[in-house]
Amino acid sequence: MIQKNFLFKLKKEFFCIYFIVNNREEKNMKNYNDISTYGWAKLGFQTAVTVGTYILGSSSKQSFKDAGRKIGLVGSLTGTWWPTNSASDTWGEMIGFAQDLVGTALNEDLKAKTNQHLDSIRSALQAYYSSLEDWLNANKPLSGPLLNQVTQEFGNALRKSRDSIAYFKSDVSNVYTIILLPAYAQVANFHLALIHEGLKYATEWNLPRLQTFSYEDDLKKYTILYVNHCEYWYQKGLDILYPRNVIGMTQWMKRNFYRLTMTINVLDIISLFSLYDSKKYPNFFEDIYNAQKELIPKFQLTRIVTTEPTLHQHKYLNDSNEKICQNESSCNPIDLDEYLTLPLMFQNWLRNINFQYLAPVISVGDESSYPYFVATQNINEYTNAEGNMSIGRQQGLWNFSNYFRPISFSLQKDDYIYGLVLSAYPLINEDKLNGVTTPYILQKIEFYNLNKSINSKQIRPISAGTTNSPLIDIYYGLPDVNGYELDEPQFNFNAASHYFNSIQTCYHKRQRGGSKTGYDIYQSYVFHWEHASVKRKDEVVSDRITIFPAIKSNPILSRGIQIISHQGHTGGNVIYFTPQSELHFKINFVSNRQKYKIRLRYVAFNPVVIQYHGSNSYASLSSITLPSTSSNQNVRDLRYEEFGYADFEINMSSAGGLEDIKIISNNEFILDRIEFIPDTLFNYLSN
Repeated sequence: MIQKNFLFKLKKEFFCIYFIVNNREEKNMKNYNDISTYGWAKLGFQTAVTVGTYILGSSSKQSFKDAGRKIGLVGSLTGTWWPTNSASDTWGEMIGFAQDLVGTALNEDLKAKTNQHLDSIRSALQAYYSSLEDWLNANKPLSGPLLNQVTQEFGNALRKSRDSIAYFKSDVSNVYTIILLPAYAQVANFHLALIHEGLKYATEWNLPRLQTFSYEDDLKKYTILYVNHCEYWYQKGLDILYPRNVIGMTQWMKRNFYRLTMTINVLDIISLFSLYDSKKYPNFFEDIYNAQKELIPKFQLTRIVTTEPTLHQHKYLNDSNEKICQNESSCNPIDLDEYLTLPLMFQNWLRNINFQYLAPVISVGDESSYPYFVATQNINEYTNAEGNMSIGRQQGLWNFSNYFRPISFSLQKDDYIYGLVLSAYPLINEDKLNGVTTPYILQKIEFYNLNKSINSKQIRPISAGTTNSPLIDIYYGLPDVNGYELDEPQFNFNAASHYFNSIQTCYHKRQRGGSKTGYDIYQSYVFHWEHASVKRKDEVVSDRITIFPAIKSNPILSRGIQIISHQGHTGGNVIYFTPQSELHFKINFVSNRQKYKIRLRYVAFNPVVIQYHGSNSYASLSSITLPSTSSNQNVRDLRYEEFGYADFEINMSSAGGLEDIKIISNNEFILDRIEFIPDTLFNYLSN
């Protein structure tokens, strides 16, 4: 009989990690990661995954933007965070999780004030949207009681969301501010979305021009305020609670857990805030072509998240006197971030994993009963750069023994891995951790694969060999954009929120004592995931703004370029141009438009002269001057207000096709993204 033990005994588990026990003796095993401080409720974070991915415009057939067509973005957000006919307290569960993450509870006074202000926001939003529906259903009258009511309720909702934000940060305790940070980000999102909606309806509501100007100023001011608060306290919380110089896998797991959950619930949310600027991104949630088409800018979150490591509790991986290794030449007991966090690199996608495994024909010791993987190597390909590969480091016991054998797992261009099942040997009885059976070494991985070109899913296994030994199956993955797990019938494999990017390995090797010969190997694996909004092939279309993150450029041809880590509103890392450097990338123009604006989002400490060269443009452009945007001079501490925009027009020499683009700079500056605006939108832009 197959028994399933869930990581957290709740209705839904955020990480979607569970066990299927394949032998009868182990059917009463305890949970692998039964850590009380991580027994958190998922609902609030499931909602955040849903909100962030939907706003980006997911490929889900059941689309959030479609659900919100009648009453707008904020109405859809309201229904998501305060669902009707539901007894669940989404906000309470989210704050409860954050308390568990930090290890401290809010005091009763602050908890009461928080609930009071959340209820106040809910009441104001529901009153506003009731009046908005009445006004819309009456065909938007330009005067009369319905118009008066909707503008009055809008103003009240705007004030409530603005004034309440102060209660989601604490003057009493830094820890309280960190606990409330996810709620702060969500309330900030409500406030900015309301301002955006007020600007959208300004003409039809007959708002005074001065009031419209005030909303525009508020949008800019509060975006800066909210982004800076979230970025600062995200990093502050990481440094206070889980500093980098942690010792042991369990401590590193907690640090990584903070990064993962705060990324999804804070950083991914504030990454959307710049899109509320209707002057730069017109009609973000408004139709301008016909009543059936939503024109959402194509935006991508390029940061990578990491799910928790296997075998993180084992004593040999948590003892400061023991060495933890990435490979035979790289062992360090302290800096696990170096081993288990991806190094800074240009955006890429997985093409191949090379494995080595212990060949099952060996008859020495007990290896014949335990064929297992011993080493891994990722091979990734850069965006729109076929054949330009990123060859990862060899990890694990690579070529340690003449008996090791290679095996490869390959992916096609349209293959997307949305889940993994690991088959691992449990530790022998005397090595159980506090009575908890944990994975020992990997025997097999099943990749849950979606081929998007034919919309077909399949399970693709790779194995180190056959065995009769008992195994534990562990599932790793993230929920789909609707918050459903793979084991739930509602799970939509076409709407995964994240896809598998790469695997990393570390291990402890211990020589056997007594009469035994050889080594015992204690390996840990972590799995990295990219956001589903990231496109493998970037395409410029005719009906919306295409946003191309600079981190997706081609490092093979570029020179003088460095990657700067940015854990904040940019959605991923950014590119630093040293003086006399150049950046290369390719992008496909699929439309028949022949005129575009190119817009750069950047930081410059001094005026910068750049050149733009395009293979399908009529002529290369020279002497484009980017004004300075900041006097900070600190490229590793970039605040929202330091970023600026500059644009210029290009004419294509052909209707569509792959464009080879090169940007050359005479001075240092930081590039966040490159945006392509078709001429059909020129009239809707405002500087």
